[in-house]
Amino acid sequence: MSQEHRRCIDHDYTSVSKKVIATEEILVQTLSKLGREPIQENQIRETYQQLVNCTSTIGREIEVQDRIKTKQLNEICSLSAQISELTDRVEKARLRENELAERVQRWVEYLKQEKEKMMARGSRLYATGSLSANVSDDIAYNINMLVQMRQRVNDKLLEIKRRKKEHKNQLRQLKVEMLNMHGELEEWDKKYDEIQEVTQRMEITRLQLLERIKEQQQKETTAKLTCYQLDKKLHELCGNLRSNEHTVDSDDQTMKYQLSMTETSESQDVWFSCRTFLQMWDTQSIFFQGTSLAGMIRAGKRIQL
Repeated sequence: MSQEHRRCIDHDYTSVSKKVIATEEILVQTLSKLGREPIQENQIRETYQQLVNCTSTIGREIEVQDRIKTKQLNEICSLSAQISELTDRVEKARLRENELAERVQRWVEYLKQEKEKMMARGSRLYATGSLSANVSDDIAYNINMLVQMRQRVNDKLLEIKRRKKEHKNQLRQLKVEMLNMHGELEEWDKKYDEIQEVTQRMEITRLQLLERIKEQQQKETTAKLTCYQLDKKLHELCGNLRSNEHTVDSDDQTMKYQLSMTETSESQDVWFSCRTFLQMWDTQSIFFQGTSLAGMIRAGKRIQL
């Protein structure tokens, strides 16, 4: 029964480890895509959905482990009940054995007394004496048989004690395994909380970046409108002052240079904010990946052991 129980536990551990490895592969693929390609809003939504799926998978696995734990507790209770029943049977057998031994001892003493009386009577009761001698021999043979049976019963009792010790050791091992599983579940709960915190932070950062991009786009549109108005005014001045063509051309070049400088500065600001967001994402994802991989490797080693 204990071997079947261990096989069930190993099967559950292997299934859990396979699902955890599949979840880890999904996370690694997502992180590699985010590291190679530029971030888009659709990719961020897909990443967020995958993280939500991973958290739900981990929650389901925790529920499965809780059900396994309750099943193991029920099996332990049934084993303890069987052990107590066996001990009660052994005690009853021991009491019966003691009663039989006392009866046999009294019977032997009684027969010895009768034998002595018959021997004292002499030749008159020779036939009866010989008969009692034969009976006493038979009783002695039966006593020897009872002694042998008692030795066998003692051997059985020793074997039962040895099995009882083995069952106690197995119960201790199962308790230790349950404590280890409880610790692993607590670690998974902590990692689940960390994942939720990271997703919330990433969502806040995404919203902030979207707002900043909108602000930069508004600034670019206002700057373009201003430049367009200035260019229009310069063309009007050129129509009125054609004699000063060289001066107008130089002013036009100056305004174009200023426009290009504003556009480059704004694009640099946007690029800097995007790069900062990517660095934050990489550091958080690497940290989470390292912690999750370390925990999963430790869990895999425990399962193999």
